[in-house]
Amino acid sequence: MNRMTSYLLVIIMTSLVAACSTASKGTKPSADSEDKTQQKKTSTPGWFSKESVNYNADSIQASGTAIGSDSNDTVSKAEERATLLLQKSVSDKLEEVRSEAVKELGSSSGLDAPGFLIALRKADQAVVGITAIEHKDIKPIKDQESVRGFVQVSVSKKELIEDIGRKLATYDKAWSNLKNSASFQKF
Repeated sequence: MNRMTSYLLVIIMTSLVAACSTASKGTKPSADSEDKTQQKKTSTPGWFSKESVNYNADSIQASGTAIGSDSNDTVSKAEERATLLLQKSVSDKLEEVRSEAVKELGSSSGLDAPGFLIALRKADQAVVGITAIEHKDIKPIKDQESVRGFVQVSVSKKELIEDIGRKLATYDKAWSNLKNSASFQKF
């Protein structure tokens, strides 16, 4: 009798667990879908299409956005976001150019030296001190007490390259080889 009760109890518990685990078919919206919903409720400035980084002949621009309740804080966060996007893009682009230059120039160029690699990865920090705000705007979010801030920052390529050169002064030969490589034209 005891064994039968245990067996019956196991069957009931298994049925309850199975029933509870399949009862809910709803899903919680992801943060991305919530952000896209917020974006649809907010008009955007004409100069802003999406968060992005664009390379031009003389400059690099990045656009960022943030949502918050305080206008000044929201614009500051959007500026931080745009600067971070610009910094990451510059870092990735420098690594792409360096990688191609190593294939082009070989290891004697110094471009694959461990110290240079570390210094080059940190060179993106040059972006932070020389970015300028090109555009900024704040738009209210419909049916909410929040605002959405939009910022576009830019940096002069010439100034950025000079500042990166100062940061890589210890690796003058490798930096010179990188700047003079054919692949650097992609930067």
